Amino acid sequence: MGILHKLERGVGDPKAAPPAASAAVAGVGDPTAQPDGLRLIDIIDRLYDGREIFFHCIRTAADVMTREIKCLTLDDKLGDALRLFKESRVRHVLVVEDVEPPKGEDAPLRRILIGVVSQRDVARILSPGAGTLVQADSDDAVLKQPLGQLVTRNPVTIEPGTAFLPVVKLLVDHKIDCLPVTVGPEKEKEPVGILTSHDVIKCFVRMETLRRMRDTKPRGVRLIDLMRGGQPNQPTELLLESVMGRVGDLMQTDVVTLTIASTICDAVGKMQEHRIRHLPVLDEQGKVKGILSDRDILAYLPPKSPGKEQAGGKFRESLLRIDAEDEETAKALAERVSVVMTGSPTVVNPDTPLLQVASLLADRRFGSVPAVAASNGGVVGILTTTDLLNALLALGRIACPAAATTTE
Repeated sequence: MGILHKLERGVGDPKAAPPAASAAVAGVGDPTAQPDGLRLIDIIDRLYDGREIFFHCIRTAADVMTREIKCLTLDDKLGDALRLFKESRVRHVLVVEDVEPPKGEDAPLRRILIGVVSQRDVARILSPGAGTLVQADSDDAVLKQPLGQLVTRNPVTIEPGTAFLPVVKLLVDHKIDCLPVTVGPEKEKEPVGILTSHDVIKCFVRMETLRRMRDTKPRGVRLIDLMRGGQPNQPTELLLESVMGRVGDLMQTDVVTLTIASTICDAVGKMQEHRIRHLPVLDEQGKVKGILSDRDILAYLPPKSPGKEQAGGKFRESLLRIDAEDEETAKALAERVSVVMTGSPTVVNPDTPLLQVASLLADRRFGSVPAVAASNGGVVGILTTTDLLNALLALGRIACPAAATTTE
């Protein structure tokens, strides 16, 4: 995690990270620089002995963030962003401005963060067939529009040295999927990485998997002991098993659902009312037939112009604001959800180990997974990445109380 990767400008144009930015993050997250003096050998010893490792090693954003980021400029087009999403399998692109050094100065090119463009943003203004053989004629003009028409400016950002638990809390509180990691003053922030909710979950799962490779397990821990300050060195995986070990311990049981007969209009209404992004779709027997996400809907709806949203200043807040009087939109909204949902989705049951589901969400980049009863297959809950982030926050407050005091 301490290795600096290249900073890529975008499609087919990789460049090394500017020396100033690289220097700013070099050494951040290095175990030798951590407050408790953990060295590489100390980390290995902890893993070998089966002791708690995650919250003792993951201290800052730099320990988890992705350093190989994808960037485009305001001169690039929406088509460049769409191509980058498909080729690099990323969901967020940072939009930057290349700043030349003052004339006569021997200084590297600087990149200043302008904003973020997400897959959701692009999907909402293109037809479902954009980028394919059935692409609509209107998409040609849209794909040639500059990114300035779409970029979400002044996003929430963090620095490489921002403490880990406050980072997780930012993701949860702001209901966002990613945080650009920057260095420099407010008006001249230079991107050096990006951190997503899936990065956090994936890191936790992998570290716990490594720790569990040793067949050494400490004596069980009780919640009351933790609350009293006992068992300070218990592994987070054991804490997870003892306090929130199963899907049923964390899942949301008040599940908002759709039926096969529901329309896309019904789905949009429920997402807006409940401020959620995922809806299980049930058949006549109440069993999960599919799952519908906001991304599915945005990719299916007819394109809308980004100009009006940009005038309001916050494009993403209006992604699911639908003009039902538009003829094409009204037709799409009247379709059954079965047309656009993901059929036969992965499901779990309430007794499935939580760490196992975290691994599933991280590896497949799912946003949620429905929980069904083993007896009849009926839906009894849903677990989302936000639920897992909240669980990590709770574990962090137990395993590392000092760090938790900075989250509020």
